[in-house]
Amino acid sequence: MYRDTRFRSRLEARWAAFFDLVGWRWTYEPFDTDGWIPDFLIHGEVPLLVEVGPCVMEPDYRRKAAKPLQALGHVTLVVGVSPILELDIGSDIPWSFAGLLVNDAPGLAEPVEWSRCDACRAIGVQQDDAGRPCGHRFSVGSPTDLELTTWWNRAGNAVQWRP
Repeated sequence: MYRDTRFRSRLEARWAAFFDLVGWRWTYEPFDTDGWIPDFLIHGEVPLLVEVGPCVMEPDYRRKAAKPLQALGHVTLVVGVSPILELDIGSDIPWSFAGLLVNDAPGLAEPVEWSRCDACRAIGVQQDDAGRPCGHRFSVGSPTDLELTTWWNRAGNAVQWRP
């Protein structure tokens, strides 16, 4: 239980607490599609669905993205066991991403970065030149891995098992 909502897993509850910490308004399991129930709807100027899974490595995220890919027309962020997905994209250092973003294009699930909107300072994910969920264009900067980890740890404390 978190904020009077019974989640199917502690991982989903932790993501709800994380969303609260970054200022995202959410609805849990907002609707059914044919064979898939999105875990969250993130409200905002540019709404975003979120699918949570026990994903650690990129192949885990890609497998989890299969259901949203079948429900095209819904842009969906696939997240895992941490708000930081490190991918080797050919640079000298690992690149940190929020997860995979499933777009309307058939079969397209691409890594997406966390961002901090230059206009409203909201935390979001950057897709092309528009940020989600605030909807402003050209987000500048992003939260640091330390900020993300701190919020993630606080979210974990908020949903800790208590007798």
